[in-house]
Amino acid sequence: MRFDITVAGTWLTNEWDFSTGATISGGGGSGGGGAPPTASDNGLHSAWVSQTAVPALQPAATRSVSLLFRNSGTKTWQKGVAGSEVALGINGDNTSFSALGMNVGWPSANRVAAQNESAVPPGGIATFTFAIKAPFTGGLVNIPLRPVVDGVAWLEDQGVVVPVVTTVDYHSRWLTQSPYPTLHAGQVSGTLSISFLNAGSEAWTKGLLGQEARLGVNRDNETWAGLGVGWPSANRVAFQSEASVPPGAVGTFTFQVRAPMTPGTYAINLRPVIDAVTWMEDQGVFLYVTVIP
Repeated sequence: MRFDITVAGTWLTNEWDFSTGATISGGGGSGGGGAPPTASDNGLHSAWVSQTAVPALQPAATRSVSLLFRNSGTKTWQKGVAGSEVALGINGDNTSFSALGMNVGWPSANRVAAQNESAVPPGGIATFTFAIKAPFTGGLVNIPLRPVVDGVAWLEDQGVVVPVVTTVDYHSRWLTQSPYPTLHAGQVSGTLSISFLNAGSEAWTKGLLGQEARLGVNRDNETWAGLGVGWPSANRVAFQSEASVPPGAVGTFTFQVRAPMTPGTYAINLRPVIDAVTWMEDQGVFLYVTVIP
C-alpha cells in the first residue's frame, strides 16, 4: 500500500507490504532513503581466455588439460600465498567427478589445479594445467570450472566447462584355442590358451582397469572356481598376455585347470570382458574338460 502525504508542506511517499510488515521504500524531501549500500569490491576478478580441446577418449584414458584466465581485477594473484593464490575449482565444490575416477593428482576432490605462474598481475594471464581420466561409462561428462581464492571468494562464474566424451568400442572375435584336455581325477592340466582378435577400435592395455581384456567365466559364474589353478579370481580365468593389443591384433589368454574328482565331462563357458566397462561378444566359446578315473 502507498501513501502520499504532506508534512509541513513537504511531500513524502511511503509503501508497506502488509503481508510481511516490511517497508518497501521511502523517499522524498530531505530525509528520503536510497538504494542499500553495496559491498566493497575485493579486487578479485577473472575472465576466461582459452582452453584445451579434449578429444573423445576410451575408458580410463588420461589427458592433460590447460585453461587460461585473465586477471581482470586489481589485485595480483600470488602462487602459494594464502588469500592470494587462485585455484581452479569445480563449481559448487562438487566432488562427484572425483568419485567417478576422473581425478588424476588434483590438489583435492574439488580443486583441479592452482595457478602455474608465481605471480599474475592485473591484466596478466594465469594457466591452470591438470589431468583427467575418462570414466568407465560411455557418454558426455561436463566438468564445470571456476577460479577461486580459497577462504576469500569465488571469482566470476562464466559457465566454463571441460567436456569429456568417453567412447566404448570394445569387441572381440574368437580365433584359436588349445585342444580340450583329458585328465585323471585331481590332475592339473598343462598350459591352455585361447586367442581372440581385437575386433574393436580401441586397444586392450594390460594392467589398466577399464582397458585390460580378461577371460571371464560367462555371466560371472563361480561354479568352476574349484577347477582354477592360479586364476585371478573365481570367475576370471586369465588376463591378456600381451602388454598391448591394438585393434586388429591378437590377444592371448593362458591358464590351467585342475580336474574334479568325479569322472565326467565339464563344460566351462568363457567370454572376454573389459572389467568395469563391458563384456565383449558371446560366441559360445567353451572349454571342455574330460575327467577319467
